[in-house]
Amino acid sequence: MPENFQDFLNELRQKDSQAWEKFTISVGIIIKHWIEEKRLEILWCADKGSLLTQDIYIKLVVDELKLIFEKQDDIPDFPSLKQLIIGINRKLLDKCFRQFMKLLINKDEKAWNLFSKNIKNNIYRFLKMENRLQITDLEEILQESLIVFAEKLTLGNLEFENSKKLKSFIIRIAQLKLYEKFRITKKQQDLLRIEDMNYNLPEIGSCQEISEDREYAAYLFKKLEKKEQLIIYYYFFEQKQLKEIAKKINVSEENCRILKYRALRKLRRIVKQNKEVQMLN
Repeated sequence: MPENFQDFLNELRQKDSQAWEKFTISVGIIIKHWIEEKRLEILWCADKGSLLTQDIYIKLVVDELKLIFEKQDDIPDFPSLKQLIIGINRKLLDKCFRQFMKLLINKDEKAWNLFSKNIKNNIYRFLKMENRLQITDLEEILQESLIVFAEKLTLGNLEFENSKKLKSFIIRIAQLKLYEKFRITKKQQDLLRIEDMNYNLPEIGSCQEISEDREYAAYLFKKLEKKEQLIIYYYFFEQKQLKEIAKKINVSEENCRILKYRALRKLRRIVKQNKEVQMLN
């Protein structure tokens, strides 16, 4: 690119092939960085019923820029040009994404194959974060998630602003399917663990404020969901760290922390309600 920005624009306006070749590379880099920052997908694009590759999509943006260069002279500097590129990209990406969604609705085989391939990568990363990266989990959850998505899409009540919203929706379905699978596969194992537990909560830390009476503590403990019981048991009885507990029950550390918080809050709420009832009596 020439040192003088206006000289560079003049080369483009004069349709210098080398200048446009270099400029197209720069446009691709700008778009790629913006797309990655916004967590969007260029591949999920179509135009006039055909899927678009990344190179073809960038060419469409460049073609729009050529039309603007023929009509507009007041581009003062490179930052202004960059904002112009991003603005064209944003509008075109939204348009091409809507075209892609139409292909999915019309059950276009190529669109669905591309969509499934990319969604598989996203679900792969999700399962990896959840420490459930087994090939059976991946294939099963992928297929179940796609089936649910296709059913909802057929009903015609799904609209997505962009590919980021679409990915979030699919991952949410996958998350629900994973937890459903977890509940089914772990149910017997959890029941066996709970049956072997001593239901007396330890008289330490925050458990003291829940109850000092062991029988009452056992009553409270059984009010919790199975997973909540496991977390409370491991945390207070065996004094394990949340990170270790999370691995034992196959959830993320953050989910484990949330479940622990909810369990303690639930116990305190039950205690408070029981005290209120006793006061009325």
